[in-house]
Amino acid sequence: PEVFFNAGNAAFRQGDAGRAVLNYRRAWHLAPRDPEVAANLRFAMQAAGAGEPTGNLAATMLTHLGSREWACLAIAAYWLSALLLGASFFVAHRASTLRKAAAGAFAVALLGAAGYGTWWSLQHRREAVIEGSTQ
Repeated sequence: PEVFFNAGNAAFRQGDAGRAVLNYRRAWHLAPRDPEVAANLRFAMQAAGAGEPTGNLAATMLTHLGSREWACLAIAAYWLSALLLGASFFVAHRASTLRKAAAGAFAVALLGAAGYGTWWSLQHRREAVIEGSTQ
């Protein structure tokens, strides 16, 4: 994100607000909660006369975390579900509880994979900022 953030700063200083927005958006996809990236993105979008992109609630929620966070969530939940499922074979009196917990952890792993997939598809789509006068 630092590289895209710096590229956005350089483009903005050169007066290329469109390229600045594009680079700030790329930085935002990698670090969605970074306040400096968000502030510069808003400022550059105002300078370019661009509106805030619209998206559905699910996409907004899934892009709240970055790629590493989604990947770590998916991997940790997957291994937790595997451990719980394995433990259910050794602890007979708690087997059904452990299997339910394993199913829940696996559902979280699927959510993490879906979040990473959404992040990846948003990161790899083509974006453009078109500037022009409204005369």
